[in-house]
Amino acid sequence: MPQDGVERIFYTSLMTVLIGLGYAFALVALIAFSGRRMTARLGVLWGAAGFVTTALAPGLGLPPELPGMLAAEVQARQIWWFLTVVLTGLGLWLIFLSDRQVLMGVGIIALIIPHVIGAPHPHHGGGSGVPPELAAQFATASLAMAAVFWCVLGAIAGSIWHRMDHATQGEGN
Repeated sequence: MPQDGVERIFYTSLMTVLIGLGYAFALVALIAFSGRRMTARLGVLWGAAGFVTTALAPGLGLPPELPGMLAAEVQARQIWWFLTVVLTGLGLWLIFLSDRQVLMGVGIIALIIPHVIGAPHPHHGGGSGVPPELAAQFATASLAMAAVFWCVLGAIAGSIWHRMDHATQGEGN
């Protein structure tokens, strides 16, 4: 375990940057796979979809938690989060990038499935040592920062994609 202070801040910052890079690679790969033209404005929409997929939809069942809060087993939460991310991403893809109404309907069902299953919660009763107001503020701030992160990431990715696309087209002329 890292020591409190500089060491903990360093490792937390490092992991935050690495996770951000991973999300950026995933976002760019999905944009490439879609075959769609890209701009900064469209990138923001892709970023918003990333936010909904990785933060908002999972946060409906498992809101961001502070240390000391009661929680279900880590593995059960991770499995539910992963299922929610995959199904939400698939659902949004089918709804917004499919031309067929049947696939759009499948997308809506994919969005609903994780929430019908329900997120895992602790089986034991008892209260948490964390005041509910503080937990709510933390969840709200975490989701707001995730929204800003994803929209900025999408705008940057879309802008760079658009510039590279124009540079490539200019070389061919």
